[in-house]
Amino acid sequence: MGAKDDFDDLSKKGQTGRVLKNTKQVQAILEGASSEVVRRIQLRAMQTLPSATPVDTGHARSAWTPNVGSPVVDRLDRPSDAKAARGAASGRAAANRAKAEGIARSYLLRQGKVFISNNVPYVVFLDQGSSAQAPANFVERALTAAILSVGTR
Repeated sequence: MGAKDDFDDLSKKGQTGRVLKNTKQVQAILEGASSEVVRRIQLRAMQTLPSATPVDTGHARSAWTPNVGSPVVDRLDRPSDAKAARGAASGRAAANRAKAEGIARSYLLRQGKVFISNNVPYVVFLDQGSSAQAPANFVERALTAAILSVGTR
C-alpha cells in the first residue's frame, strides 16, 4: 500500500506514450516470434509429411500442398498411367517444396492461418493404415514430430 511499485510511475504525466510504445514493441516482438514458429513448423511439416506418406507412384506423397489463408481444395486424381503419375508427382513435389520455402521466408501471422493439404482422394485411407508401408495415423505422427522438432531448437 505505502510501498512504491513499478506501476506508480505510469500514472505520471507524459508516461502514457512510453507505455503504449512499449506495448506496441512487445506486441511486435510476440507477432514476429509467433510468425517465426509457424514458418518453422510449416517447413518442417512439409518435410515430415511426405516422408511419412506411403509411396507407390509418389502421387500421394507429392500432394502435400502448403497455402496461406485457406486450404487448397482442388482434388488430385491419380493419372491412369503409372509413368505419367511418377512424372507429375516429381514436378508437383518440387513446386510444393518451393512454395513451402517461400512461406518460410516471408510468412507473417497477420496473413492468416497456414494450411497443408493433401487432396488425393485415397490419402484418408492411407492414414487409416491401408498400406503396410506406414502405420495408421501417420499424418498426426508426422505433424507431432514437426512441432516437437521446432520446439527443441
